Amino acid sequence: MIEKFMNVDYSKYSIEELLQAAQSIDPEKNPVNYQKLKAEYERRKDEIDEKVSEEAEAEKDNTFEKVKLAGYLQLTGGFIFILFAIISYQNLITLSASIVLGMLSIFAGKLLLQSHELGYDLTYINQGLQLISLKIGGVVFNYAALGGVYFELTTDGSLGFNAVFNPSITLAYGSSANDGFIAIDLLAIAIIYLVGMKRSFVETEQG
Repeated sequence: MIEKFMNVDYSKYSIEELLQAAQSIDPEKNPVNYQKLKAEYERRKDEIDEKVSEEAEAEKDNTFEKVKLAGYLQLTGGFIFILFAIISYQNLITLSASIVLGMLSIFAGKLLLQSHELGYDLTYINQGLQLISLKIGGVVFNYAALGGVYFELTTDGSLGFNAVFNPSITLAYGSSANDGFIAIDLLAIAIIYLVGMKRSFVETEQG
């Protein structure tokens, strides 16, 4: 609610409106309403604290559920990645690298589902490797256990979004420099962010 008048009856405000008012009011420009808001806030402090606690708990539960999904994605992605590498066998080096990366994704997912401390670190590594794909100056790099949602900038200056399912790994040098691009996996960023949030929640609870 926007305070258009000098005197506001905060007793009619909902908890959400009180919290919003507390964040937006300027005590210097509106000292009368500020004091009234402060008094109402103190009067309903227990109710406000309960509401804030409920919202924080809901946010935590929502984050934990999303991180659980990220764990299953990594676990499933690792198996699929290895399977695709075997089916599309190119050479022993590529297959070996694919198995190592696939196992990294599997263990990252498994330990993340178990809320193991190592699961967070392995997820950071696994998603960090998938964060950027590029083809610039003859250098080509791409690693995706399952695929991703990419924000892409091409060498001709065009921007775009691209969602693909493409378990693959590519590392090459000396290829054609035409049609260059750099792409950032937004899904990887989201997973890293959510895992960081869960880790913060857990560390706070542990004291």
